[in-house]
Amino acid sequence: MAVEKHIPKDAEGYITPNHYYGQNYQLLDVIEDQLSPEGVRGFTKGLIFKYLYGCVDDTTLRRCTKAKYYLDELIIYCKNHGETIPEDNNLKPKYYNKGKIEVIDILEDQLSKEELKGFYLGMVIRYLTREGKKNGLEDLLKAKYYLDRFITNLEGGL
Repeated sequence: MAVEKHIPKDAEGYITPNHYYGQNYQLLDVIEDQLSPEGVRGFTKGLIFKYLYGCVDDTTLRRCTKAKYYLDELIIYCKNHGETIPEDNNLKPKYYNKGKIEVIDILEDQLSKEELKGFYLGMVIRYLTREGKKNGLEDLLKAKYYLDRFITNLEGGL
């Protein structure tokens, strides 16, 4: 199986310091060589939580994009190590739609800015913490969905 190497780019929405990666490698490559798969997961999740924990002030967008970077890297790591998503995955179950309206659209319309921030961060943390216990890669992708949506809303003025 070919291992996907990923060097982050600004165009992908990441705000990462240059010292996180070199021309053909990144810091996580070194970590992956030194730790067990569980250790890599723990290290990466710890960094994601670290950056999300501070998402309450004017550095929120920068911190969230750092969390996004590590979450994306963890997803790539899991895929490179043979994890797959079942064909019948429930990344967006139909029961969250009522007619033409999704529940998340109602939440974004009705919740205050602080409530919405709490919702997004809570959902990301929820799926990250249950990832090793329930749905594996599918839970990481759900966490990514909420983090990406949070970042999009932050960029829009949340």
